[in-house]
Amino acid sequence: MITIQNVGAVHYQGVEGEATYNLGSGFNAYGNYSLNSYTSAIPILNAPQNTAALGMLYEHNKTNASLIAKEIGSRWGGQDVNGNYVHFGSYTTVNLATGYNFGSLGWAKDAKLEFQLDDLFNRTDSIAYAGSTQGNNALYWTLPGRMFSLNLSAGF
Repeated sequence: MITIQNVGAVHYQGVEGEATYNLGSGFNAYGNYSLNSYTSAIPILNAPQNTAALGMLYEHNKTNASLIAKEIGSRWGGQDVNGNYVHFGSYTTVNLATGYNFGSLGWAKDAKLEFQLDDLFNRTDSIAYAGSTQGNNALYWTLPGRMFSLNLSAGF
C-alpha cells in the first residue's frame, strides 16, 4: 500500500536482524525481526513498530518447500472524518510454498512447477483506514484472505 504524506521533518530509525540455521537433511530454520521508531509531529502512516518472520525451509534434490509466519506490528493507518488518527494492531499471516524442478524436458530447459498458498489461515483483519462514505461511515482496507497460485515456468 502506497501512502503519500507530507509530514515535514522526520527522524526514522530501526534495527533488523535475520538468521538461518541449517538443521540438516535439507531443513533450515529461518527468523527475522525488525524494531522501528520515528520522531515526528504527526504519526507516519503504515509504518509498523516492528516486523517479524519465523519459518522452516526445505530443499533436497529437486524439491523445495517453505512455511513462514510473518507479523506486521501495530501502526497508524489514516485519519477519520473527525481528524483523529486511526491505530491498527499487529497481524500475522502464514504462507506455504512448494516447488519441484523437473530439469530439462526436451524443448523446455529448467522446467519448474511451483505452488504457493498465501494466508493459510484466511485472515481478513482490517489493516488501514481507507476513508469514509458521504454518510461518514468508516471504510477500511483488509487483508484479502487466502489466495493460491500455481506457476509452471521453463526456459527455451
